[in-house]
Amino acid sequence: MLTKNGGVSGKLDWDIGPGTLTSISSYRELHFDANNDSDETKFDINVGGTLVDTKQYAEELRYAWSPTKWLDNQTGTFLMHTQTDSLSRTTYGQDAGAFYATTARYNALAANQGLLRSSLNGIASKTLTTPWTDSLAFFDQANIHFTDKATLTLGIRETFESKGSGTSATLNTVDGSAVNALTTGGTVAEIAAANGIRTDQKFKQYAYHPANGVDSWSTSWLANPSYKINDDLMVYASAAGGEKSASIQFNSSDGSTLYVKPEKTLDFELGAKSLFLDKKVMLNANLYHTTVTDYQATTNVVDASTQTGYRSVLGNIPGIEAMGVEIDTAYYPTSNLTLNAGGNYNHAVYSDWKTATCPTEITGAAAANCDNTGKQIVGAPVLTGIFGVDYRQPIGFYGLTARAWANTVVRTGQNLEANLSQYGKQDAYQVTDIGLGLLKGSKNKYELNLVGNNIFDTKYTTSINNFSSTGTVGYDGIGARRYVGLLFRSTF
Repeated sequence: MLTKNGGVSGKLDWDIGPGTLTSISSYRELHFDANNDSDETKFDINVGGTLVDTKQYAEELRYAWSPTKWLDNQTGTFLMHTQTDSLSRTTYGQDAGAFYATTARYNALAANQGLLRSSLNGIASKTLTTPWTDSLAFFDQANIHFTDKATLTLGIRETFESKGSGTSATLNTVDGSAVNALTTGGTVAEIAAANGIRTDQKFKQYAYHPANGVDSWSTSWLANPSYKINDDLMVYASAAGGEKSASIQFNSSDGSTLYVKPEKTLDFELGAKSLFLDKKVMLNANLYHTTVTDYQATTNVVDASTQTGYRSVLGNIPGIEAMGVEIDTAYYPTSNLTLNAGGNYNHAVYSDWKTATCPTEITGAAAANCDNTGKQIVGAPVLTGIFGVDYRQPIGFYGLTARAWANTVVRTGQNLEANLSQYGKQDAYQVTDIGLGLLKGSKNKYELNLVGNNIFDTKYTTSINNFSSTGTVGYDGIGARRYVGLLFRSTF
């Protein structure tokens, strides 16, 4: 797998009149070339992956000023263009025929292993998609200071997005020639069985064609009052709404266009930030309640035209709801020592998903439809905690400061499979990082650290695919294993 990414950005400030005009220009590009053993076995079944090339240009122009003592204002515009070419590839190996064959077809070719291997060996299936987005936004945010202690922040953003995409699907052999039906290599029955293995794969071919574009306006807004009770205690509330624009997807079976509806979010928060015991203790707390309508997520839908009977698409889940509390604390017993702890209780459930696709272990009439309403959202642990310690001590040698630290993150169990399969559960786990280092210079300009990440080598995954008729449960996002190394950092 090869990944290259890079970019450049520049920021310019001009003092114009009573305020500052700021321009931020940027360009980024990404090249990603994955060619993986898709089945993750010792057999030569298939290799696959996606070749992605992305380019993005962006420009932001904003003006910040304070026309009066009681008002700070920032207004501006943002432009962005993104273009991506994504080529999904699968190449079948000599063991693919035996792996994908039905029992009847395999038995028919048991005595002719050469033809069984030839049934799929060397076939290359490719699907190209070319999404692009043009975005233009206008925004304004104002801080209204009613008193020295009371401030109201109001913000609004109007965004226009134009999206388009195209797709094609091709089928060739690895040498570029056409895939034709087998006509030799065995008896009539054996040749029919080998061609049947090919037919069962339901390979798709269609010429490149663009989709009708999506043009839409969306509004994001914010209202955030805050009150500073004293120098060590501030309380706040916020209400915010936003929208993720619609998306263009394609049906993998025939390339027809699928449109994903916009995702709309409404969020409310109430919190406090405080210091106690002569600023030796920090305690921040935040209550939140978020609802999302037409939540955009990758789901599986039933599709008899595919080899597995399912296909994965970006679609809309009618509603999700998340509510909980976040706590962030720290204790500073001395100027050199910091102890910190934080946690999150997150009751995040599907508030409306009565027509979910069932996981593959549910079969028969019951598999037609599953009601996931009220279940915890995929990839959302109910409890998350982080605990850390940081100690720094000047050592009186060339102005160096020694540092030692440790951090532990703990997560409760969660389901990581898109359709909440019983095989998609990741048990609770913890990951601990530690380090020793030397700091030098004002504001720690230079750092040299010996770091140990995931020091206990905890084994966990961040992504699970359910089993199918042609594959076992797949742990795709394996968490980073134990790592020990030296890290040098410098700031200029």
